[in-house]
Amino acid sequence: MADIYMQSSGLAIALLAAIKKYDIPLAEGNSPENSVFQDAESNRLYYSRTAVLSHDKGGLLNFYNPAAAKVFGYDIEEALGMPSIKLVPEHLRGERSTEFQKILEEKVNLEFDTLRLNKRGELIPIHAHVFP
Repeated sequence: MADIYMQSSGLAIALLAAIKKYDIPLAEGNSPENSVFQDAESNRLYYSRTAVLSHDKGGLLNFYNPAAAKVFGYDIEEALGMPSIKLVPEHLRGERSTEFQKILEEKVNLEFDTLRLNKRGELIPIHAHVFP
């Protein structure tokens, strides 16, 4: 699994910086001795008990931690590179597009309750913090 994240330490550090900037709560987890990343900050995000997902400009997941795997049911290996829209129910996809456009244009953090889909296709309620 470490190979998946070899290039992602910089992404993890950038995500942590944004989480701090927007004052988003992050539940601390425990990093094992043989952690995925070499630096403590990246491991702090990866091993958080808060589900953390990130996608690139093309909408493909490029960060997905074990807490996200518990929530959504996708293993890390199968989630990385997967279109993030796959987690959004069809009836909410237009709303999601509007929210993301606002986030990117206004450089704001949005916090809201919504529904997403797990691997089994079941609707799950989530509380989301979404930021650029």
